[in-house]
Amino acid sequence: MDIVVLVLQVVTILVSITSLIIGFVSTLVENKKKNYIKIVTEQRLKNKEVVRKSVSNLLCISHPCILSQFDEDSLKNCCVYASEVESVFKRFYEEDATVLKAIDNLLDSLRQWLCKSISAEEIERARKELLYEYSVYDFSDWQFIKSQSTGKRYESNDFDKIYAQSKKDFSPDLF
Repeated sequence: MDIVVLVLQVVTILVSITSLIIGFVSTLVENKKKNYIKIVTEQRLKNKEVVRKSVSNLLCISHPCILSQFDEDSLKNCCVYASEVESVFKRFYEEDATVLKAIDNLLDSLRQWLCKSISAEEIERARKELLYEYSVYDFSDWQFIKSQSTGKRYESNDFDKIYAQSKKDFSPDLF
């Protein structure tokens, strides 16, 4: 009888130790996942803020009400804002490249405006193109961040799907 009690105690101890190890490993894996998502989401939000501020400044400086005061210093400031966006966005991602191309078009239009070789209407077209492309990207990015914050790990192809759907839903005529 004593041997049976001893065996049961050993089995109980082994089951307890196994349960503790499984619980510890499971907690470790879950915390690693949560930390990853937290870090990635926080970085996306920081990047989003940098891009939003820079695009907002570009749109402000190129606004028709301010365009008459546009000079070389304004163009230099626009280049700084464009560079801030470029430091976050990567041209090898199609969605990023679309926004960067719209920024490049606006910068080129503003440069031509200084040379008096372009009309205000053409600048407004370039400005609206940037507003449209950035709005699609910004909306998609926000949807992606919200999805990711639920705890599920999302990849760039998930963002691509969200972006493609947003592109279909947003009409350029609204801008």
